[in-house]
Amino acid sequence: MLICGALVLTACGSGVPAQRLLGNNAPWLSGQDTTETTVYDVSVAATESAPAVHGTYTVKIRRVQNADVAVGEETVTGFSGYYLSAHMQMDNGDYMDIQATVGTDMSLKQSYMKKKDSVARNGEVYTQIGKENDGVYETSYERISASGDTETTEVGSAKFKHKEFQSAPYADNTILYMLVRCLNADSATAVTLDVFQYATGQVTNARMGLVSATPADIALADAQTEDACTKVACLPYAIASTETFPGQGTSLNVYIAKEPINGVLRPICKFIEDRTTYTMISTQTVVNA
Repeated sequence: MLICGALVLTACGSGVPAQRLLGNNAPWLSGQDTTETTVYDVSVAATESAPAVHGTYTVKIRRVQNADVAVGEETVTGFSGYYLSAHMQMDNGDYMDIQATVGTDMSLKQSYMKKKDSVARNGEVYTQIGKENDGVYETSYERISASGDTETTEVGSAKFKHKEFQSAPYADNTILYMLVRCLNADSATAVTLDVFQYATGQVTNARMGLVSATPADIALADAQTEDACTKVACLPYAIASTETFPGQGTSLNVYIAKEPINGVLRPICKFIEDRTTYTMISTQTVVNA
């Protein structure tokens, strides 16, 4: 994930609190125990000093009732809400694993992310863990890097109350792409992300919202729509790294389908993080037995 920090949400251009706005517009409100599975082709562009890297990224979002789910090495018992699990595997051995529990109001309860990055971080292994308890969110990270025969470990942690960030709901980068799917395509409402940087203890700003109401035709990595089309009409969204929306700095570009695909509402067909492009191969949703 490009934005590596903690996110706190406030709505712009709307009198509705961001948490309620996102929760009311979530694509998984059917109330049924369902699992949505989307598979992406992952392509990291080559540079003068590094070859191209390819892989796949599988994302599952399950609407659960009183279920036991795994978040990292911990089992969360009796959870009701949304459970996110994702795995990325690249052909150079890099990987990323994510698990998170999210309330139906899109508030983050617990999260885990572990990844190995040889492209940007020279083989660094990074682990991030977060947990909410009575309005206080605690997060910790571990960063293991190697130079020759020398291995270096860096650890850090943060703890804060929601009220320190205008009583807004808290989220982190594990559920970033869940949140952008909850924006209402019929309005220009944007959501401000207050990004807490673990390394500096400072809060910076970004914004998430619709870039244009004009659809873009996005080619899928493999035709998986019901009518076997190779292109899907998508609305472009961005998560900007500056307050000037959509931003003068680096942004995350996200393309969300206007119409359902194989029963999945507002699926992300393509998203771009710097040199890395994720393109949908397939998506579907099933009702769990």
